[in-house]
Amino acid sequence: MVDSVEEIVGGIGEKIRDCRKEAGLTLNQLARNAGVSPAAVHKIEKREMIPSITVLMKIARALKKGIGYFTQEDNGYFHFKERVEVVRGAQRRVLTSPSGARMEVLAMCLEGGELESCIFTFGPGSKSGSRPESHLGEELFLVLSGQMSFLIEDEVYVLGEGDSIHFKSECPHCWDNSGTGELRVLWVMTPLPLSSLERWIP
Repeated sequence: MVDSVEEIVGGIGEKIRDCRKEAGLTLNQLARNAGVSPAAVHKIEKREMIPSITVLMKIARALKKGIGYFTQEDNGYFHFKERVEVVRGAQRRVLTSPSGARMEVLAMCLEGGELESCIFTFGPGSKSGSRPESHLGEELFLVLSGQMSFLIEDEVYVLGEGDSIHFKSECPHCWDNSGTGELRVLWVMTPLPLSSLERWIP
């Protein structure tokens, strides 16, 4: 029998906790590796909060798992490829968060790869979080439609259709959909391997 959406979503926190313990990571270490707050990880594991696609993606990457492992939808799209990853347009993996955000996976499953790329669609009023975050790596955004605003190290950048921004993820940053309609962006990230994060773990 196929589990209901409620059962699948409700089991995400337990799977994250089990994977974290299997990997020998404390809650704080997983949070540091994933670039999310320890409070968020704690609430997700306790089923007090449903992670957004972005947060789940970060946690899954830190635990060396595909997103499908946590959503019970791993039908091959999230299996890691050794040397070459090809994503056909008609077979592009699409995930939707409880908030309605939509993620189309372009690149995420190259074994040992440092590059991830997705097309995100966000509704009016969407934002990355309540406060700026920082983590290792680089990020590139290209606005395909709509308008978004970035706050990076206390400076505001407003981007419209066709505009792009590239920055070091160590810079405290956050963004929001500052337009009146839907926002569609190409998002490219270069997360570093977990081994390079060890110096950040206390």
